[in-house]
Amino acid sequence: GLRQHHDPIPSATRPDPGSRARAWGEHLGGLQPNRRHVALFLEMNAFALRNERTRIGVAEHNRLFFEELGTGLKEALEAPDADAHQLGVLAQSLYVGLMMHSAFTGEVDTALFATAYESLAAAARPTSRT
Repeated sequence: GLRQHHDPIPSATRPDPGSRARAWGEHLGGLQPNRRHVALFLEMNAFALRNERTRIGVAEHNRLFFEELGTGLKEALEAPDADAHQLGVLAQSLYVGLMMHSAFTGEVDTALFATAYESLAAAARPTSRT
């Protein structure tokens, strides 16, 4: 499916959160599932949205997945105060969206994934409010 793999969450060997996130984006961008897999993912989600029982089950499963993914990202991106659930939702949304657009156009490359995931590192950092 189009679920992100937990490894490698950004490599600790990279010097800073942004470069770790870029490296992870490059890795994920290289996975490129074929169009049939992307279509099946979209069809399964469409079914889940039409079936209340399935939708509730998928929502609960996703909640747990987002929390787990975001918890790993908080550590890897040196963002202990980040909201794990929100970070997981953002990371998975980037992945699914870019994979879907890539399946349609073939124009989404590893460099775009790297840029997108670098923005995830920025989103994980607290913003100063003045």
